[in-house]
Amino acid sequence: MRRVLIWLWISAIVSGQGLRADNQNDFEVLRIDGKPIMNSEYQYVMNKNITNGEMMTDSASQQKYMDMFINFKLKVIEAECQGYDTLKQFVKEFGLYRTQLSLPYLTDDSVNVRLFNEAYEHMKQDCEVSHILLRIENGDTLTAYNRAVEARLRLETEPFAKVAREMSDDPSVRKNNGYLGFFTAQQTVWDFEKAMYDLPLNVISQPVRSDYGYHLILVHSRRPTLGQVHAAHILISVNDKMGKEKKEMAYAEARDLCNRAKRGEDFAKLAKEHSDDKGSGSRGGDLQWFGINKMVPEFEKAAFELEPGEISEPVLTQFGWHIIKVIERRGCGTFEERKMDIAKAIHRDKRSKMAKHSFVMRKVKELGLVADTANIQAVIQIAKENRPQDSVFAAKTKDMNGIAVKFADKVFTQGDFAKFCSAYAVTKLIDRDYDSWGDRFVEFVVSEHENQQLEQKYPDFANLVREYHDGILLFNISNKEVWEKAINDTAGLEQHFAANRKKFVFKEPHYKGVLIKCKSQAVADSIKKAVRKMTQEQIVAYVDSFGTDTVAQAKARAGLWKKGDDAAVDNLVFDKSVQYEKDSEFPVVFVTGKKLRKKPETFDDVRGAVISDYQDHLEQLWIEELRKKHKIEIIK
Repeated sequence: MRRVLIWLWISAIVSGQGLRADNQNDFEVLRIDGKPIMNSEYQYVMNKNITNGEMMTDSASQQKYMDMFINFKLKVIEAECQGYDTLKQFVKEFGLYRTQLSLPYLTDDSVNVRLFNEAYEHMKQDCEVSHILLRIENGDTLTAYNRAVEARLRLETEPFAKVAREMSDDPSVRKNNGYLGFFTAQQTVWDFEKAMYDLPLNVISQPVRSDYGYHLILVHSRRPTLGQVHAAHILISVNDKMGKEKKEMAYAEARDLCNRAKRGEDFAKLAKEHSDDKGSGSRGGDLQWFGINKMVPEFEKAAFELEPGEISEPVLTQFGWHIIKVIERRGCGTFEERKMDIAKAIHRDKRSKMAKHSFVMRKVKELGLVADTANIQAVIQIAKENRPQDSVFAAKTKDMNGIAVKFADKVFTQGDFAKFCSAYAVTKLIDRDYDSWGDRFVEFVVSEHENQQLEQKYPDFANLVREYHDGILLFNISNKEVWEKAINDTAGLEQHFAANRKKFVFKEPHYKGVLIKCKSQAVADSIKKAVRKMTQEQIVAYVDSFGTDTVAQAKARAGLWKKGDDAAVDNLVFDKSVQYEKDSEFPVVFVTGKKLRKKPETFDDVRGAVISDYQDHLEQLWIEELRKKHKIEIIK
C-alpha cells in the first residue's frame, strides 16, 4: 500500500494539486437515521461506478443509482454501528492513509516541483569527485568547521591529495587520497549531492555540512550518465593463498569458459555448472540491474564497456576471474519513469522537510502568528538543564502559563510547548539542538491547524479520505456478513445448490474424471484394469503409489474440463484432431471418467458458481434487513 500512497503524493506534486473547489452550492439528497448525506458525495460515488459514458437521464436509471448508493451507505453505517471504525487495525490503517494523503496539502507545491525537476536533472549526469571529511565529534560543530576552513586555506597552496591524507577523517583516504571516482544521483547524502552538481569544475567548495560532518568537495569532471546494465557473470575464484600453479589453472578454466560462451554455448547453463558465485550461479549468473559504484571498479569498467549480447574477456578482480555478459542497458529513463524513485529519495532525506517548511512560513504570515521568544526560551533553558523526557522537566514546567504562540483564536502556552518538548525528545533522541525546538513547535501547531481543516477546505480531499474510510469499513463488514459467511456455510451452500439446480447447468459439455500419464503402455494397461471401480480420489492415490521402484511409473490429475481447458483431454474426449505435446517421460496418456453434457453431478462440480450465487443471495437478505433497521429519507 505504501507504493500507492507515495504515488498519490507525487502525482499531486508534479501535476499541481488542482484540488481546491467551491463547495458552497452543495445540498442534501439523502438522510439515513437523520444523518444528512450531501449531493457532492452522491455524485462522487456514482461517477466512480458509471462506465462507458452511461448517463443518468431517465428516472429509472436515477432510481437504480440511488438504490445502489443507499445500499452502499447502509453497509458503511452498519459497520460504524458495530464499531468497526474503532478497531485498532482500522484506526492504524486509515490514519496512515490520511496522513500520507494530506502531505501535498501541507507542503509548498512550487518547492516540490523544483525538487523533483532538480533531482531528475542530476540523474542525467555522473560527477567525478574528491573530498575531505571533517567529522563532528561530541556535537562540537565549531571545531569541525574551523578545521574545514583550515583545510581549505591549505588547499590554496598544497596538493589536494596531501591535505586529504593529513586532515580527512574518511577512513578510505589512506587508499584513495580523497578521490572517490564517479558518483551519480541518489548515491550519496543530499547535501553532498547538491554541492557536487552545483559546483563549477576544479573549484574547491566552501565547507558543506552533512550528517557525517563538513566536506570540502572538488569536482574533476562530469559526463552523461552511464545509466544501468543488466548483466550476468561466471566467477572462477582466485585468492592470495593459492599457489602459482592453481592461479594458472583458474585462469585456464576461465579462458576455456569464455571461449565456449563466445562460441554460442548457453551462458546460463555454464554459470550454473561452473561459477563459484553460487548465489548468482543458481540464477544462470544473473546479477540483475546495477549502476555505477555497485561493483568493484574492474568489474564495473568492463561491464559498462559491453553492448547488449556481448561477452567480455576474463576480467580479474579481488574475487577472481569473471566472464561477463551484458543482457540489457538503459539510461536514466524519462521523468515519468523515474518519478517514483525520486519520490522515495526525497522522502529519505532532508528535502522532505523543505516544502513543508516553506508552507509553514507562508501560513505563519497568513495567520498572523506571534511567538513570544522570551517565554519559549525560558522553557528551552529548562530543557537544556534537565532531560525533556524526564519527570523533573515536567515538574518544573507544569505551572508555566505564559503565552508561547498565538494566532487567529488559538493560544498555546509554555505548558503546551513543554509537553511538545517531552514528546519530541522521545521520538527525536538525536536532536539536541534545543534552540531550534521553538521553530519545531511552530511548525507542529501550524501544520496541525491546517490539517484539521483539510476536509472543509478541499472537497476532493474530503472525498478521497471518505472513499478510503468507507471502503475499508465496507470490505470488513461485507467479509463478515457475506463473503466468509458464504464460504464457511457448507450446509447452506448444499441447500442453495439443491434448491437452485436449474441455475447451475453447463453451457457446454464437461468431462469429469482423471487424466493419467504413464511411462509405458504396459503400465497404462495395468492401471486401467485396477482402477475400473475406484473413485477419483482412490485412482489418484493408486497411481501415485503405483509400482515398486523408487522412480514414479505414472502420474494422475483429477479434474473437470471443458473443451479448450487441456489439449490432452480435448484429444481424448472432445476432438481427436486436437494436437498436444506429449510428456517425454510419461508418453502414454488416457482418461477415466464420464462426460457431463449439461448438469453437474454434485455441488463440488460447480462450487465456485454456487458460492458466488449464494453470496449474492446473502447480500440481498442483508440489504433487506438493513433497510428495515435504518430510517431512509430521500430528499427529492
